[in-house]
Amino acid sequence: MTDGLCPFATQVYGVTSFQRGPITPVGFCDHAAGGFLSTMRQATFWNGAGVSTHFAIGRKGEVIQMVNIFDIAFAQGRLGPVVTWPPYDAMGGRNPNTYLTSTEHEDAESINGVTRFIPGSQWTEAQYAADLRVKRWCVDEVWRVRGASLLRFGVDS
Repeated sequence: MTDGLCPFATQVYGVTSFQRGPITPVGFCDHAAGGFLSTMRQATFWNGAGVSTHFAIGRKGEVIQMVNIFDIAFAQGRLGPVVTWPPYDAMGGRNPNTYLTSTEHEDAESINGVTRFIPGSQWTEAQYAADLRVKRWCVDEVWRVRGASLLRFGVDS
């Protein structure tokens, strides 16, 4: 077992648009992918866009992982030296990528060859169950490896 790699997630190798840790995550950030899981399975997609995420979850509950949870995914953007965003300011100017575990959720589907995006990015039951399983694993993994609570409250979270 490798620390930070989810044993039930399909690993996507070759993603280079992230930064090696070490970090101890303090929370989660969920995103609507704006597309298909099949696209998110491609390292070239992430590398070409210069972004990444720790996990992606498909509408059928498939879980893929691109970045180790103890490394820094570029999911919350790349914040420059001048930023006015309350969560950024509350963390003493720290980039949220350095303390959040990020997940993209597939929000597109194709029916009879016609692509549609899910209004409000509503998750399926399988997606919700997979998301909950991933989050529970992350909490347990951060505790096992770092001895820290992932979901703690205070000025640093």
